[in-house]
Amino acid sequence: PGHADFGGEVERVLNMASGALLLVDAAEGPLPQTRFVLKKALGDILVRGKEILLSYFKNYEDNMSRNVRVKYRVVDARLQINDDDIKLTGEVDLINYLDNSLSNIEVVDFKTGRAKTRNDILGKTKNADGNYYRQLVFYKILLSITQPKWNIKLATLDSVEPDKSGKFHRESFDVTDEEVEELKKIIEKSSQEISTLSFWESKCDNQTCEWCALRTSLDEKEFENGLF
Repeated sequence: PGHADFGGEVERVLNMASGALLLVDAAEGPLPQTRFVLKKALGDILVRGKEILLSYFKNYEDNMSRNVRVKYRVVDARLQINDDDIKLTGEVDLINYLDNSLSNIEVVDFKTGRAKTRNDILGKTKNADGNYYRQLVFYKILLSITQPKWNIKLATLDSVEPDKSGKFHRESFDVTDEEVEELKKIIEKSSQEISTLSFWESKCDNQTCEWCALRTSLDEKEFENGLF
């Protein structure tokens, strides 16, 4: 931490990463330079965050609905699939009531970081996996259990940061019943794999998967044979 370039490196990494872990020597503790660099880097991030939020609100302030519910949290929804009773939890960033009936709604999920295109969200680009869209489908499952009278008209992913050209992206979708049933099957399969521990014997096709590497490292036989 005493190196002259250390501060600049920390700032550059924190601007690129979604998070960081600070390791401090248990004997020496945080050194003065560590405190200074971290304080400055986090201060710069805070300033940038305020600038981003101000820009976002200026862009949408004329179209913001006041009839909303913020941070709707669900802690004990029960999904019934065949004989399984699966507990679901989640938190929707924003519920937007579309009319005075309070039954027709839009669910909104805010995202920071690089603005996502519609194809990014749907998993149709090279490095996308479709998890952003599955999150929106999951919200529909969650709310259909806890608020069956709500009619989810739209599910929206709202990127708080603009793209490189300064344009904000807000993509809305009509989640279908077929997509809901497909995700329910995935949830059921995952729940069964966890309860029976059968997931432990399966690995993905990604050769750089950290979870598969951890799984391999804990396998005594493979470890002894030098496969990890």
